[in-house]
Amino acid sequence: MTDPDPLGGELVTANRILAARGVVDGWGHVSVRKPGSPDRFLLARPLAPAVVTRDDLLELDVDTGESITGETTYLERHIHSGIYRARPDVAAVVHSHAPDLIPFTVTDTQLLPLLHASAFLGEGAPGFEVDGVPTGKLIDTPQVGDELAASLGAAPLVLMRWHGVSVVGASLRQAVYRAVYARENARIQLQSLALGPVTYQPTDEARDVAATVDKVTDRVWDLWVHELGDI
Repeated sequence: MTDPDPLGGELVTANRILAARGVVDGWGHVSVRKPGSPDRFLLARPLAPAVVTRDDLLELDVDTGESITGETTYLERHIHSGIYRARPDVAAVVHSHAPDLIPFTVTDTQLLPLLHASAFLGEGAPGFEVDGVPTGKLIDTPQVGDELAASLGAAPLVLMRWHGVSVVGASLRQAVYRAVYARENARIQLQSLALGPVTYQPTDEARDVAATVDKVTDRVWDLWVHELGDI
């Protein structure tokens, strides 16, 4: 039988994968832009991602960051709307507070690729600043959402001081993949730095590797779905 709501089903799956992989816990959220309706995106009610169902999904307006039905969603929904306004190429956004990434938000150590699977980090990750000042501010207004998007620029993710990370993708699966492997890279980078000087992938090489890996990320998505079982 054809799924009447494949996008909603994939968004629920994305929530469950991110929870199962330890990217999100009771906090964090993931959204997806509606195909054919770039001024709308789907985001859940304010719930822990592991318990989100299709009935919890809301449709939000990109311009305002508000639910079109007036229902309440996450306080930091403006992370998503701000990025969608600034980046027409972005189809999905993941926001998390993954602990492995926090050290890279509060130090001058750059998050750089050590895994081929995280080659998308080849040019590092920008930090979130408001008016040029690093901040751990909650993204609770459209204005701060726009400032976060400006800090993100054209990058695949932005590190948020004392807070976490916001990751984007050209598809929902790519955003989830990047969120998982940004955390994995951070964990391995922290372990490597404890041993001594680290050699990172050169930027040009990382760019080529990322383009190749992007073609086969469905392999890990299918694995993660298999590991979830029935949801």
